[in-house]
Amino acid sequence: WEKVSQNVSDESYEELGSIVAEAEGLDSKAYSAESWAKLQKALKAAYTAAANPNATDEEVKAAAEEVRKALAALNKAEGQIGSIALAKITVADTVYDGKAQQPKVTVTYNNKTLALNKDYKIAYSNNRAVGQGKVTVTGIGSYTGVKEASFQIGLQTPGTAKLSGKKGGKLLVKLKKTPGATGYEVSYVKNKKFKGAKKKTTKKLKITLKKLKKGKNYYVRVRAYTKVGTKTVYSNYSKAVKKKVKK
Repeated sequence: WEKVSQNVSDESYEELGSIVAEAEGLDSKAYSAESWAKLQKALKAAYTAAANPNATDEEVKAAAEEVRKALAALNKAEGQIGSIALAKITVADTVYDGKAQQPKVTVTYNNKTLALNKDYKIAYSNNRAVGQGKVTVTGIGSYTGVKEASFQIGLQTPGTAKLSGKKGGKLLVKLKKTPGATGYEVSYVKNKKFKGAKKKTTKKLKITLKKLKKGKNYYVRVRAYTKVGTKTVYSNYSKAVKKKVKK
């Protein structure tokens, strides 16, 4: 929160902001009217303390404590168990395969794993490209509230490149298309540990490596890449393949 009183420490403002944010994430439908009204009263006092340029450190700490007490005193509404806003949501990362990604979602509340379409429903967004996808979990049945979680959509590991020798110390590298990739980085070297490897980039599915030593074995591997905003995202490297350069 913005510091408006020089009498209050940064830590006290942060503590108040944190407990208020927790309270604001709750759904009124999940709690009895009486206990909810008490929480709102405590929140109003917290807002007043936070905006007071003459507030003391003790007053801000006291306001945070009152919100904390009101949260602890909340009573569930009849037929309600809890709010999804307080649940733990785990979403598996995935890789892009050209289709909308819908990874597995696990929702737990008080160490209990909830059931999809019984306790909650889900909706995916931003899930049709490499980058960060989003899932929105909405409570149903005995649960109320809404919570969002994100997951990463990466690039698939490219298939193994196909190599063919060409005269003049060259290797033709043929690549397999990776969904969502805008280019490929080809790494090549004469040792299988890829120490000191050289790299070439291409946006096509074939590239010719030149000025190689004739009669020598070369190891080649490839990884795909694309841009997500200003960041370049890479896939894992493909399996390395070995080929001897023609003499």
